[in-house]
Amino acid sequence: MRSNDCEESERLLHCIETKLDLVQQLFELTCQQMECIEGTDVAELLAILNHKQCIFDQLEELRQQLEPLLSVDPDQRCWSSEARRGECRQLVDKCGERMQKILMMEEESIGRLSERRQLVAEQLGSMAISSSIDAAYSSQRAVMPASTLDLSSE
Repeated sequence: MRSNDCEESERLLHCIETKLDLVQQLFELTCQQMECIEGTDVAELLAILNHKQCIFDQLEELRQQLEPLLSVDPDQRCWSSEARRGECRQLVDKCGERMQKILMMEEESIGRLSERRQLVAEQLGSMAISSSIDAAYSSQRAVMPASTLDLSSE
């Protein structure tokens, strides 16, 4: 095996380490996102989503770097040792597990946001009904002539 092949494997391992770091950052941001959804800080939530987009952009760049490295059959890949091969496999598995957890959290976030949206819509609907009732009574008061009570004795 050529040493260049082993260098490619080391590059692959480095890219996978970088990917795991990015995925971990994404996981932490998703945890913060979940907390913001429970609260009412929309500005903080938007800042978190913006930061997550930056991480997604970095992951896309990394995916492009990984693409040619992953085209090699893993069984044919040259590693400096079986320990390095095992380390890479563990990192790949850890990335996959963390991404699965992130996807589950994202689904939960979507559910929570939908619930909050429905609650707000119901509250707005109740406020609109109250406003309509108040307007109806106000218009009735304006139409009705003022009644007077004559307390004078004749």
